[in-house]
Amino acid sequence: MSPSKGNDRGSKGRKSGTGKSSRPSKGSSSKKGTGRARRPAPPQGPSPIAVAAVGLVVLLLLGISLFVAFKGSAPQPTPTATPSATPTSTPSARPQRTPKPTPETVETPEPVETPEPSEAPEPSETPESGPEPVAPATQMGPGGALTGPPAMAEFRGETETVQVKRVIDGDTFVTTDGRKIRMIGINTPEVGRPFKKDAADALKELIWGAEVTLEYDGPKAKAIGRYKRTLAYVHAKGVFVTGEIVRRGLAYVYLYPDTKSHNEELIGYQREARAAKRYLWSKPLPEPAKVYIGNRRAPYFHREGCNRIKRLKPGKNRVEFKSRNEALDAGMNPCDDCKT
Repeated sequence: MSPSKGNDRGSKGRKSGTGKSSRPSKGSSSKKGTGRARRPAPPQGPSPIAVAAVGLVVLLLLGISLFVAFKGSAPQPTPTATPSATPTSTPSARPQRTPKPTPETVETPEPVETPEPSEAPEPSETPESGPEPVAPATQMGPGGALTGPPAMAEFRGETETVQVKRVIDGDTFVTTDGRKIRMIGINTPEVGRPFKKDAADALKELIWGAEVTLEYDGPKAKAIGRYKRTLAYVHAKGVFVTGEIVRRGLAYVYLYPDTKSHNEELIGYQREARAAKRYLWSKPLPEPAKVYIGNRRAPYFHREGCNRIKRLKPGKNRVEFKSRNEALDAGMNPCDDCKT
């Protein structure tokens, strides 16, 4: 092939490519075509970036909503009020007032009643307490030792068994049922007199913690005295307690007209104590009087002119004794006023 031909082809080709192509494009209609329109391009979907952005916004809004809802439903803490410090005022030192002593109330003593013929006056009570150590029956006392068996006597009247709660003095005690028992036929020293405590101790020794038998000198129903005390002889542990107190020299025989059951035994025990000069009988004898005057309604004997017998007229209640021992053997007690 010659080079001119080749050039011709190329120039021809360049001419044809100046405005119109010899080969029609896909988008242009060809004179030889069928006449159909060009198909529109299919619609494109949202881009992935936009979709991701919208999702983030939705998640953010959902999280905010949940946070607000949770915060509104949670209980709010109650604020605690912090107490403010209250300033403490320091009291000024003031002199303390010394309280005035309150005077103790002094009980007014009950009036002393005049004893009736069948009973001795009410004794003053001592504080309730247990038995204190007392002298045994054979220990040496003022005047002489106790020898021989204790006092004993048979029952001659109606009896009753009781339990002792406490001892008041040498001839009076209280039972567990609340009764106050006054031994009849004897009289022990009262408050302020010598040997009062000795007599009380002796009675504690004889009856404390034991079953005690009361013996009535007559019907039991009439054994209540003027001071609401039960009047009776006392026995305990096989001992005639009433007589044993006399035998130890700690009581005088004290006989009223209606005291009869054990007069002989009591007078005999008093003679024994008097001969041995035990306790009451250890005191020096007073100067003897020419005559002693006694009152059967109140078993005491007096010197002539004693104030306690000024109103005692001659009669059945007035009795005279030639000696002191004669008055004692009649169950009379010496008078403290006129020193018999």
